Amino acid sequence: MHIFLTGPIQVGKTTLIRRTLQSMQSLRLGGFRTITAADVPGATGSLYIVEAAEGRCDLSADNRVGIRRGPGLGAIAFPNAFDQWGTALLADAEQADLILMDEIGKMEQTAFLFCGRVRELLDGVTPILGVVRQEGQTPLQCQIRSHPNVRLIEVTTQNRDALTEELPKLLRWELNKQVDSAGAFVFRDGADEKEVLMIRGRRGWAFPKGHIQPGETAEGAAIREVLEETGIQIQLLPGFRYEVASGLPDEHRVITYFLGTASGDLLCPQPEEVLEAAWVPVTQAKRQIRFPQDVPAFEAAWAADKRSY
Repeated sequence: MHIFLTGPIQVGKTTLIRRTLQSMQSLRLGGFRTITAADVPGATGSLYIVEAAEGRCDLSADNRVGIRRGPGLGAIAFPNAFDQWGTALLADAEQADLILMDEIGKMEQTAFLFCGRVRELLDGVTPILGVVRQEGQTPLQCQIRSHPNVRLIEVTTQNRDALTEELPKLLRWELNKQVDSAGAFVFRDGADEKEVLMIRGRRGWAFPKGHIQPGETAEGAAIREVLEETGIQIQLLPGFRYEVASGLPDEHRVITYFLGTASGDLLCPQPEEVLEAAWVPVTQAKRQIRFPQDVPAFEAAWAADKRSY
């Protein structure tokens, strides 16, 4: 899901985006910003399209996309600059963690290459944080407002302070849907049969796993997540790695499972992580698995564990 802000001019949309991104500085950012420079006599200013990341930006005729002449006078647009410079800024945007589009308005309506590239990214899975001007009914503006992958948020003087806290939370939620996860199947000898370590979350029973943090390996994430969710310290056994797609709607991530052995069996789940952790008999575990795509992964891990003895 992409997030686009809209609302009256100078209500604080760009400031809200800037504050949000400042709280999430580890993100790899793609896309663009538009900035105004008062460099044209008698006009409100020139509009330039620049890299999404804050910092030094070159302003030249190449990336000048328009001139705003003031109330009632209209604007002069330079669609070629959008098509050349703007499209270049979006060329590899899917490789970023987040795509910034600040802002989409009326000036680019005849920049067909640029508009086409924006539409491609709207249909993609890399999250977009953008602004669409409230004024105007261009085809691209209308498509953004009605796109099924877009959440449109109107910024007002009444809600902008609350959005300062809410927007980062919404964005992190969307970004987490793209972050791959890792976990582990951990077996032990039970009283009557083998048991496997499971956790119960909001959606039911599953196996301990979680998001891979920046700079972390999948193996490291699996060990850390099992410890955080169950209190069990594990070591990973070599030779087993099983990848499955997330079973949650709107998620585009892969879960990598490993096979682990526990150094102890005393459970100490963290309430903020899971509702419950348990050692479950393997014959019962398969019936409890919440996500169907985890079943073949569990069966493969159980077969690999038996071969390890």
